[in-house]
Amino acid sequence: MKRSIAIVFALVWMSGPASGQRQEIIQLQADIIRLTLQVGEIQNSLNERNTVVQDLVEQLFDRVVALSETSGRIADALEDVRNSNQQLGGEMRVLMSNLGDDVEIMDRNVEDLRTDVAAMSQQMTAMSTTTSDLESPEGLMRLAVTEFLVGNYQLAIEGFREYLGSFPTSPRAAESQLYLGDAYFSQDAFDRAILEYDLLLQKYPESDKTVSALFKKGLALAEMGQTRDALTYLRQVVSDYPESTEATSARQRIDELD
Repeated sequence: MKRSIAIVFALVWMSGPASGQRQEIIQLQADIIRLTLQVGEIQNSLNERNTVVQDLVEQLFDRVVALSETSGRIADALEDVRNSNQQLGGEMRVLMSNLGDDVEIMDRNVEDLRTDVAAMSQQMTAMSTTTSDLESPEGLMRLAVTEFLVGNYQLAIEGFREYLGSFPTSPRAAESQLYLGDAYFSQDAFDRAILEYDLLLQKYPESDKTVSALFKKGLALAEMGQTRDALTYLRQVVSDYPESTEATSARQRIDELD
């Protein structure tokens, strides 16, 4: 464009009139050239701006596309989470329903068991009171044993003490003394149980209940944390009564304590 303007300017200069008019023409031509150059610069500037704008539009389009893809992935992920939650919720509802049924069945079984135990206790008590004179040795012993078996340990203790007080030399006195210790043992009153077992060992050393008293004293000592003393009595059971059932249990307990 600049070259064309220069050629036009030269032609006009060569064919133009005299000096005054030529000066005006030259000024006019200079203005035209300057204007033309400004127009070219504006055009170039517009072209550059259009390029920048186009680049920005393309970048914006790329970002919109990327954002759309990201939104799609997020939507898919949320859908997966929702489906998973629905499935998990269904499984949890089924599990809770089954658990509720199991708890209900267990409650019924426990209640039935309590009813059976209460009925058994009443039957055994009735049998003992109707078939024997409660003041006789057998009557007192049967009643105390019944209370022990159904877990009424305090009543059992009272019954065994009454029996021992009334019939200290009867054939079942050592058995009653052993039951007395067992009743305390069942209530975790291990120190009281040990006292009763010691009384059996002192009063009835020839009784066949001696081995049980030694063994259970060892167990009570172990429960109280007196391991050394417990091992002493358990080993005595094994050495003095090797063929007894208590010896078999004592060996197992020794292995656990060693």
